Amino acid sequence: MATTTRGHRAERTGGHGAPGTNLVDHVRAALDRDAVGAREQGTGEGAPGSAGAWDVRSDDFWCTVRPPGHAARAQGWKIHVSARTGDAPHVLGRVCDVLLPRRVAFKFAGDLERLRMLNSREADRASAGKFITVYPDDDEQFMELVDALDEVTRELTGPGILSDRPCRPGSVVHYRYGGFGRRAVLGNDGGYRAVLTDPDGSAVDDAREAWFTPPPWAPDPLVRRARSAPSAASASAPRRAGVLIGGRFAVTSALRHSAKGGVFLGRDTTDDTEVVVKQARAHIEVDRSGRDACAALRHEAVLMRRLEHTGVTPRHVALLEEAETIFLAQERIPGEPLRAWAVRHAADPDVPWARARPLVEGLIRLVRTVHGEGLVIRDLSPTNVLVGPDGALRLVDLELAAEIGAPAGAAGTPGYRAPEQRPAVDGSHRAHPSADLYSLGGLFFLLATGADPALPEDVGTTRDTVERLGAWLESAARHGETARRLAPAIRGLWHEDPTRRWSTERVSAFVTGPAGGGGGGADPVDDVRSGSGGGSLDEPRGGARGGSAAGASGESGDGTATEASGGAGNGSPARSVGASGDLAGGRSGRVVSAGPPGDGPRRETGHAVGASGDLVDGRSGRGSAGRSGQGPRRESGLVDGAADGRTGCAARQDVPDGPRPHPDTEGDKVPPHPQPPEDDVLLRDGLAHLVATMTPGRVDRLWPMTAGAAAMDPCGVQYGAAGVLGVLARAAHTTTLEPRLRYTLHRAVEDGAAWLRDRAAAEPVVLPGLHFGRSGTAWALHDAATLLGDAELAAGAADLALRVPIAWPNPDVCHGAAGAGLLQVRMWRATGDERFRRRVVACADTLLGAARQTGDLTLWPVPRDFDSRLAGAAHLGFAHGVAGVGAFLLEAALTTGREGYLDGARAAARTLARTVRVDGDTAWWPQGPGDPDGVRLAYWCSGSAGVGTFLIRLWRADHDPLHRDLAERAGAAVHRARWHSGTTACHGLAGNGEFLLDLAETLGDPIHRARAAELADQLRVRTAIVDGLRVPADETATGVSASYGTGTAGVLGFLLRLGHGGARLWLDGEEA
Repeated sequence: MATTTRGHRAERTGGHGAPGTNLVDHVRAALDRDAVGAREQGTGEGAPGSAGAWDVRSDDFWCTVRPPGHAARAQGWKIHVSARTGDAPHVLGRVCDVLLPRRVAFKFAGDLERLRMLNSREADRASAGKFITVYPDDDEQFMELVDALDEVTRELTGPGILSDRPCRPGSVVHYRYGGFGRRAVLGNDGGYRAVLTDPDGSAVDDAREAWFTPPPWAPDPLVRRARSAPSAASASAPRRAGVLIGGRFAVTSALRHSAKGGVFLGRDTTDDTEVVVKQARAHIEVDRSGRDACAALRHEAVLMRRLEHTGVTPRHVALLEEAETIFLAQERIPGEPLRAWAVRHAADPDVPWARARPLVEGLIRLVRTVHGEGLVIRDLSPTNVLVGPDGALRLVDLELAAEIGAPAGAAGTPGYRAPEQRPAVDGSHRAHPSADLYSLGGLFFLLATGADPALPEDVGTTRDTVERLGAWLESAARHGETARRLAPAIRGLWHEDPTRRWSTERVSAFVTGPAGGGGGGADPVDDVRSGSGGGSLDEPRGGARGGSAAGASGESGDGTATEASGGAGNGSPARSVGASGDLAGGRSGRVVSAGPPGDGPRRETGHAVGASGDLVDGRSGRGSAGRSGQGPRRESGLVDGAADGRTGCAARQDVPDGPRPHPDTEGDKVPPHPQPPEDDVLLRDGLAHLVATMTPGRVDRLWPMTAGAAAMDPCGVQYGAAGVLGVLARAAHTTTLEPRLRYTLHRAVEDGAAWLRDRAAAEPVVLPGLHFGRSGTAWALHDAATLLGDAELAAGAADLALRVPIAWPNPDVCHGAAGAGLLQVRMWRATGDERFRRRVVACADTLLGAARQTGDLTLWPVPRDFDSRLAGAAHLGFAHGVAGVGAFLLEAALTTGREGYLDGARAAARTLARTVRVDGDTAWWPQGPGDPDGVRLAYWCSGSAGVGTFLIRLWRADHDPLHRDLAERAGAAVHRARWHSGTTACHGLAGNGEFLLDLAETLGDPIHRARAAELADQLRVRTAIVDGLRVPADETATGVSASYGTGTAGVLGFLLRLGHGGARLWLDGEEA
């Protein structure tokens, strides 16, 4: 299975993401030496040991080396060898000397950068340190290789491997029992699980924990050998660590774990005081100077003592050293990390100035204090600053701190580290206080926006921080006092040139001075926007351009931040932000405010209702005006809402349209937008990016995935090809897009549909879910077939839809029966095949039977004995709970005319009405009915957007005013949450925006479309430039990925619907 690290997998080199050649070349050289030896012994060049006969292959991370004719065992005892990053060539050479003459298969991390990832804190704990993996042919050879490898590496050191057992204490040779190949099965949650075969022939999980866990049928061969030796009385398996560290500190709980080591809460048994204990493991997180995590923790202990008299750090208690591990015990300080504090207090969008100002002043004092002691913090980030109950600030992580002027390499927290500390900077620099000034600007940004100043890295271009984040900051400053007051200081602190960053004195004078950061009733935009007029972004309002702020000291005459243009000739696509909010100069597109002069909220007038507010079409919510040049969009079988709000589905049943005609790329099945939309650069570039990153030649996936999605089904909607294909098909069929773009998309859909069809056919497991199962796959293939006019593909999609299970233990939309039911509704309406209608009935009947009453609530729990991470869950939201099941039951009622299904949908709505958490004009929901009062979610998967999606559709059918009221309150909630939401369709702005478009189309109130446009504006400022194309950030905020649920495709689906109309993907069933 793929080895993962947190964040994104590296795929920057040739071939299929092949790693660099530096370590691979070492192995090829060893193979050549082995071949020479074979010829000298008379075995000839074609002998099995020769270089030409070995199979050497590289993938995204590993290089695998197999001897000729090798047939690997399915499972058994395998060996892992660790190495310090700098020792890698030496260790690899010695391992080759053992393995090549014995013709043993092995794999290794393909280059030093990949090994550095494995040896970093970002590595998965169970995978960390596994530089080389050796695959013995049998247990006898395993024993031989363990001894031989330990002998040739005896004087070397490397990280311990937590999932394995070392062959002796301190050895770099480790072992565990596990699978040898990529044997995996698709589990009920839509992810692949590594499995073993037990002696009975059953498949069991290949547990890859951060501790040694051999299966019960596989006794440890080294322990068995040791026990049979003459000294067996003293031989035993290594003891597990106790809960008393150093005989003094009793661990009470773990705060976090990482490959580098853990952080624990405990008590000092000598005086019963609470402590925090940090752990560091040897040879992990080695920087380019050779300092590992243990050395860094020793360094922190020294600095903690040095700063103790200042009161800005916790009190040092003890430093304890054990074999290959160090523990630092320090005073436990009450409080919460600055990020948690900011998120808790942030409003629309910022932390209110009355709360933020003391924090701002405290941060300035903290930085001054540390600098006054001759130190640079070098990792001033919101997790490393603790806010006490009294508002006092403490610095709780000093591992990266350095003496002013000392050599310092790349380090720090993304978004907060200064440009000179980023990994892309070659070599080392001298630690300077200016690096902390940049980080201080990042903390101010957090207070101003409620979000980290983090975006994906640009590729193929270079922009400074102000260019990348300036539009986001300007947007916040239009709405928040703290953002408005701090914006000029943030820009001054973010200067790329360290010598031109604002000093703490200047920042303090600006924040506390008469201008108050732009206060006094000035136009909030004038102080923060770039471009000509209205004053500079980088100085207090009214100050002379290039001059110092009042009261500032130690500044040169040119101590201001950079102009918004970022300097000429930097190749940046976006050069400035004009007063109107337009990004000028290149491909950046517009950043549209909610209503700048002369540019009111964009709306589709054809979606309005009549003056009386009545809906002409009781389901679609579209008024009689229709779209430009066309009446209301026809959605077959839609039910007119009954006047009495009681029998919304009894009036008539769905009448399927039957097979659709197949439009070409110039077809007109999608009604035109009533007014040609302005060019949406993010939409256009995003679509081009999806086409450019498509890899139909790969078997494992069609688009790159994040590390967290590497083991997920590549054919699903959430992470896989189906979700992206659905968006591309819809875009290719949108007549208001540029014809040449549509032609390119049409070709991409052809390739993508062929890949998805073949890859899905190769997987024997058929799961029912719409987003994590084959229902989404069949839906996407049907949309593609409709676009392409491919009858064979359409037939295949229908066949797959008929094979999807409709009775399933999990009742939800994403993984279970409700998702399968929505597909059956879709296929019935599209084809008129009576088999689909019968399956709708069967699925709805099963779900009604699966409902459980808990007091006055109707819930659809996942059975506790079901093999799923969701076992026992009883959620409320659309993805996994009541709202999603209710939405399917409503569709089943509309399809069949059966009143019982509508009753089931209403029961779901009553549950949601009883669990709502109302705050003013907003409505929020927790994940489950038993969640604490403070849990208020706003998203499609769980929260307001998903619940509102169901309730507004139910209102179309029954016109119950409560359902409309709650849906509109949910719309107000997702609008309020826009500042602090991520970008995605599943749990972010794109999915929330889709719901606002539902409200706009159903109710005809332009406020909802205007709010959706505001969410789109938030998406447009959270982008990167990748190979000349503007692409949105994914769910990680610092990466780019293609997926619908968590990446680019979901954002583009929302922008496409906002700008060009159309039904909601994966729900309303409009053809592609």
